[in-house]
Amino acid sequence: MRKIVFIFLLTFTMGNLLAQDVEVTGTITDPTNTPLPAVSITIKDQAGLGTSSNADGQYKIKTDAYSILVFSFVG
Repeated sequence: MRKIVFIFLLTFTMGNLLAQDVEVTGTITDPTNTPLPAVSITIKDQAGLGTSSNADGQYKIKTDAYSILVFSFVG
């Protein structure tokens, strides 16, 4: 019985460790290092999850460690 409980706890703990969220931050600039405002940042294949860069080109988004971020800008 102890073995079963141990395996269950180990599996539960490992699942939580792998699914941890991270906060990604950064500044988006053009080739001349001018900040780009209003750049859309979304998480690939997750509709409705995203943010946009502020007037200084800075952004912050929470996602899991293995997500792919998609950046788009019209201008």
